[in-house]
Amino acid sequence: MMNHQCGVVIVAAGGGTRMGEGPPKQYRELLGIPLFLWPVRFFNAQDCVSEIVIVAPSGDEERIINICRVDGMNKVARVTAGGVRRQDSVAAGIAALSENVSIAAVHDAARPFPPSDFADAVQSAGQYGAVIYAARISETIKRAGKDLLIEETIDRENLWGAQTPQIFQRSKLEDALRFCQTAKQLLTDEALTMEVAGYEVKIIPAPRTNIKVTTSDDWPLAEAMARCRS
Repeated sequence: MMNHQCGVVIVAAGGGTRMGEGPPKQYRELLGIPLFLWPVRFFNAQDCVSEIVIVAPSGDEERIINICRVDGMNKVARVTAGGVRRQDSVAAGIAALSENVSIAAVHDAARPFPPSDFADAVQSAGQYGAVIYAARISETIKRAGKDLLIEETIDRENLWGAQTPQIFQRSKLEDALRFCQTAKQLLTDEALTMEVAGYEVKIIPAPRTNIKVTTSDDWPLAEAMARCRS
């Protein structure tokens, strides 16, 4: 099996406004550990990962690098400031990876429990060029207007909810980011960036544990899951 030099970009530059009052969610402590540090610890322990870049809110770079140093996260190579849009933040993180990194993974800091088969996904990215974790949609999907009246029921058979990590051959992701640099549309994830640029993206079914902490309602579940890992 071919080995690839994998760098991970952890996007922690958001304001976390949907979490409500308090500090940005990436700094909120989950069992005494800042939320962003949970995925950092996971990727730092992966043999297939050579380095980690964290994208932080502008002005918070030193704060985050100090937290990582104190925690012994030796694979955190650098922390860089995020941009206005997600695609700007991701582009900054990819540019900060070392030149010898051939596979780039992008992960949201708000997903504290990345999939345990990540190393296999890195190998798949080397083979296919682009892979993402996603979960099959199980709910019946309704499209509604602004008045919340249902306009359409959508066939869910082939629908998937995109997650992170999303893993790519670095050269292809860089090409896609350049292609979409002036795009006026909101590129909500890197898979969409690849799709717009004409690349195919393969799905890897995600485990149910790969939750995203978005609002305060998600916090009790994250705490329960964290206790199972402590």
